[in-house]
Amino acid sequence: MDDPNSTVRYLVARGLIEAGTNISVELLAQALQHSSSRIRQTVVEVLVGTEEPIPINLLFIALQDEDWWVRYKAATALKKFLTRSAQKIPQIFLQSEKSDIVITEILEAIGGINQKELVPLETVLLLFDNESKRVRALAIRVLGQFGTCAPVDLLLAMLGDTEQEVRDAAAEALKKTYPETLLTIAPEAISILQGQNPSAPFDSIAQAFFADTVMNMEYASPAIFERLTQLLDWPYWQVRLKAIHAFGKLRRNVPDQAIRRLYELRRDPQSRAVREAADQVLAEILSLETGIEDD
Repeated sequence: MDDPNSTVRYLVARGLIEAGTNISVELLAQALQHSSSRIRQTVVEVLVGTEEPIPINLLFIALQDEDWWVRYKAATALKKFLTRSAQKIPQIFLQSEKSDIVITEILEAIGGINQKELVPLETVLLLFDNESKRVRALAIRVLGQFGTCAPVDLLLAMLGDTEQEVRDAAAEALKKTYPETLLTIAPEAISILQGQNPSAPFDSIAQAFFADTVMNMEYASPAIFERLTQLLDWPYWQVRLKAIHAFGKLRRNVPDQAIRRLYELRRDPQSRAVREAADQVLAEILSLETGIEDD
């Protein structure tokens, strides 16, 4: 496996897979933890290309690799081999993964086999504040596999997402799992089409649009600051996140009430994205204020 020639490494890894013995599997596991990313890449590429049955644990090792390409290739292989294994996907893979591309592949693998037992409900719920619309939509589709265990309030809130793909996925999940709930909000959707003011959950779209508009302003009036501060308490995480980003763009003359709320949002119980954004924006605002005082 240490051979500098990639073809030799590939053939060795291929031979170990075809051997299918405990020793060969152990050697592959060791190669997937080798200090050389070149060797790890070779092994995972062979795993992706083979039709031979392989222990799913080999993919789990690769999914923890520091090289995102190795993790991505392992995630694509999950689609092929997860159907042959009843082994649960460890929560850490989705909880700690930073690459939306990798998360997308894992979710597609889970969603493709329709076996909710392979991933804990709590793990799926962690992905609903992901800033990738594709990840959010796929997470909703996986959540739909949990039937009435899926929280209806969350699915309703996702109808207020700014992305059509996410709203469509939420509507489909509600139709499948809570059809009676979807029927109760149908009149609201019709009233919006007739030009009437929206209410929850659809009002989230309008509030997010307002926050996006403020982000493009160079100056905000006291009335705009007041409304933006109110949005920091909005129920749907995406609106809170956009309001935080708007404050991050404005930075100057941020009201004390908004700063206090940003402090609190650093511990937002619902969304990691909100927590991280609040921490970053608050630091930027305070740094700017400190600089002004020094001048």
